[in-house]
Amino acid sequence: MDLRTRALLFFLGTLLPIFTGVAFAQSPAPASAPADPAALRRELEAAHLEPARAVAVKNLKMNAGLATLRLEEGVLLPASPVGGKTVELVFLGRGRITLDPPDRVESGQLELFTGGTRLDEEFKEAVLVVGLDAAVGAILRKPAAQPDAATLKRAEELYKQWRGKPERKQLNVETGILGDALGDPSYQGYFAAWFKGGGAGDFLYLLEPDSREQVTLGHFVALEATEKQKRKLLRQIEREQRKGRLVGLELDDLGQWDTWLAASLRDKEGKPAPGGAAFEPEKYTLDVTVGEDVRLSGRARLDLKCRVPASCLCACCGT
Repeated sequence: MDLRTRALLFFLGTLLPIFTGVAFAQSPAPASAPADPAALRRELEAAHLEPARAVAVKNLKMNAGLATLRLEEGVLLPASPVGGKTVELVFLGRGRITLDPPDRVESGQLELFTGGTRLDEEFKEAVLVVGLDAAVGAILRKPAAQPDAATLKRAEELYKQWRGKPERKQLNVETGILGDALGDPSYQGYFAAWFKGGGAGDFLYLLEPDSREQVTLGHFVALEATEKQKRKLLRQIEREQRKGRLVGLELDDLGQWDTWLAASLRDKEGKPAPGGAAFEPEKYTLDVTVGEDVRLSGRARLDLKCRVPASCLCACCGT
């Protein structure tokens, strides 16, 4: 998802909760009823690891866009399914990720942050988000594993950290999981991974088929502030949220995302093959009333053009 689309979604997410109703104009619904997005959201919020389905992996190779992952040896513990699909998996063991930037510009950008013109990093821990049902099914057919107490405890800790990380929210990882669970074709092939335990520290790799630059690699740097400064910032955030602004923002969300690489996939001839959003906005209509207390109420109408057949559009707005 490009910066313009991210900015639009942030604007709508901030503005819409103050409206009493929202209407969306979209393509007619398919004949078969889709999964209930609210039910999927509840499953996602209640997600947990299922050690009984853990598998042992050795020399497992995974291609994800411009990157190649090799799980040399270790154990994979799947999270509970969302919409009947297992998407998230925790890996503990030895692995390696390699990535060759597609051009000199991206090589230079990568070198600024990592010291190398290509990525070749070992990792000992990772959380994988795999939006390919066939690939996940094949992985979970590997030999069963029985993690010991220490491994299980570390996996639980890692998954808890991952679920609370600001990047998970900022990079729309949960949107990718829900899109895959809904069977949205624009999210088939979605992939995200958080890596830990290597020389480069922890970093995140993202493959979003619906983004112009589908591949993103980088690292989130949390805001450095004293306890006094954090308390002041928290009071400011709470004050704005009472006014209906900065809805959903938390103190841990503040910081800087360092983009090590952002690039489009390449076609067979090595030329850029940018992606695109499933829906293209054509018109926004806001019918707003300003009350005596200077609060806004009204309705928002979005006219969207569907660019990918059978795509799903979900909107969760407050009242």
